[in-house]
Amino acid sequence: MREGREGFRSSQLDLFAWRERDGDSAETVGHGGPPCDVTREVLLGALEARIDDPTGDSRDLVPLIAEVERRREATAAPLLVRVCRRHAGFDRSRTVPEVVAALDALTAVGTADAAPAIIRLVEQGALGHASVAAALRYFASVSHRPAVVLLRLHLDHDEAEVREAACTLAAVIGTRSNIERLLELCKDTSAEVIDAALIALGNLGHGPVKKVLESRLQTAAIDEIPKIVDSLVPVSDEETAVSLGRLAERISDENVRYVVAEALAELDGRAAVTWLLRLVDDPCPAIRQVVAEALAVRDDPRKVAALRRLTDDADIEVGNAARVALLASRR
Repeated sequence: MREGREGFRSSQLDLFAWRERDGDSAETVGHGGPPCDVTREVLLGALEARIDDPTGDSRDLVPLIAEVERRREATAAPLLVRVCRRHAGFDRSRTVPEVVAALDALTAVGTADAAPAIIRLVEQGALGHASVAAALRYFASVSHRPAVVLLRLHLDHDEAEVREAACTLAAVIGTRSNIERLLELCKDTSAEVIDAALIALGNLGHGPVKKVLESRLQTAAIDEIPKIVDSLVPVSDEETAVSLGRLAERISDENVRYVVAEALAELDGRAAVTWLLRLVDDPCPAIRQVVAEALAVRDDPRKVAALRRLTDDADIEVGNAARVALLASRR
């Protein structure tokens, strides 16, 4: 999928900058979690102090890690790995919340730097099933291809949560060698595993799942729709463009409409252009920009009038994209 403008998808969860407050230190950020306006240095210092304190209550780590996750603080990645290493082994016999929290934070942070260390913990069997599932989701979020070695084992895992997470990973870095097992998981006892397996199969280009995925669009929760839309692109046809276009018309959520616009931009055929043209008047500037950029590479005479309209768009970036697209179409 294209990045769009400044990561529009993630901007739907905008993290507003907090005021930095004088007087806070790692020592004063105490029990119950940090105030949301402490500086990055104080937050990371407090996290490190809790990790290194053998007498402290490790549960105090969770609110600190949650704040790191909320800020998506990439410089905290080495500390999050230390949290996982510190509790590795203990987590195997019972879920340690600090480990799951650290892995979820790594997913939010979005850096792959920690992945090799986390892979080693998984391969050593040092993590329990909840943490393994969180680790697999982390590998998927950063598209860490070396984690492919974990797929076969965890697609067969006894715990449904792990099988589901393995399907999520397969959707990103899997190969056609995983298709047979994913087809088996479409008959799993867990509805979540079935959905994840279908999405993985779509992403791997297994055409027979197209109809099922399109039908899922009608009933899926809002937060599940983007994954389904993305998985439809590799198995799409003209009917898919119609399904996506109708979805964009009936959904008020801007993030979903943006994902649909991105998908339509990747589809070939007249139907995709037809539905892109119907998004020219979308109230969201980021969506109109996707439309302008997508029309630039389409050989369809209908685009000219739409692009001319967009050159006068109130949003500067949309207008610029439309002008560039018009110039490209004249060459």
